[in-house]
This record gives sequence, structure tokens and C-alpha cells, in this order.
Amino acid sequence: MFKLLPDWVPIAGAAVVALAIGVTIGFAGGTWHGKALGKEEVRAEAAVEAVDRITKMEKNNANFRNLPARDRCLVIMRDSGLPEDNCGPER
Repeated sequence: MFKLLPDWVPIAGAAVVALAIGVTIGFAGGTWHGKALGKEEVRAEAAVEAVDRITKMEKNNANFRNLPARDRCLVIMRDSGLPEDNCGPER
């Protein structure tokens, strides 16, 4: 059957298949990378909100103001939904 087709047809078919595979891999990689960037943006926004919350709590809450730095950090991390291990080790 291949003798009926010109020599360039199988090569063109292979090129089309390779292009389809490349586009699929590129799309999947771009989607993954975009999701990773989105997560970083969410974390950055949560950190900014946490700093705002700390500032307000330090101004308005004497009990919070008198806590050790790590305990204040834990309160904010729990409130923000961020990981507590960012507050450092206990002393």
C-alpha cells in the first residue's frame, strides 16, 4: 500500500504526529506552571493579610502585644491558614 503513496506522505504524517505530541506536552507543562504561579500569588496575598492582621492586633489587643514573638506568629499562622512551621522552632 505504501508503494502507492509518494515518499513524502509517511514523513508528513510522522511530522503531524510529532507536532501533536509536542503541543500536548507544551500545554500540559504550561498549565502546571500556571497553577504553581497561582499558588504563590495566593500565599503572597495571605502573607500581606497576615501582616495587616498583626498590625491591627498589636494596636488593639494588649494580651496579644504581650505574647512572645513565636506565640504571636502561631496565632497569625493559624488564623491565616498558613503552615505553623514558618514560625520557627520552640525555645
